[in-house]
Amino acid sequence: GGPPPPPPPPAGLSVTSLELINADNDQIIPSHSPLVNNATLNLSTLPSRNLSIIANTNPEFVGSVRFGYDGNANFQTENILPYSFTGDNVSDYVAWTPTVGSHTITATPYSSPNAGGTAGTPLVITINVTN
Repeated sequence: GGPPPPPPPPAGLSVTSLELINADNDQIIPSHSPLVNNATLNLSTLPSRNLSIIANTNPEFVGSVRFGYDGNANFQTENILPYSFTGDNVSDYVAWTPTVGSHTITATPYSSPNAGGTAGTPLVITINVTN
């Protein structure tokens, strides 16, 4: 008896979640972390309009994470933690303010730096930005 065992971790690399960052203080915005598919970001109610997004991966350290944004499949590639959508300088995140409308964000882990080696399981979400 007893509860079933937890499922095994996925084979290979994966992006497990995305978190919204306040780039003014470089802190996670708890109300939007994890950032889920079809989330609405209301710029008028967020603590800042200066935002970023970080990708959490399994395992924690991967070769790199490539972000796609709308039609740009290579918006940003990060080789070291934190894997930031906009880039960072030692965890000081580059600020980004999305435009109003619907946007698709793709985060794909790779086994080697600069989106090299084997691609893992991407996480793809759509966000809806309002003001």
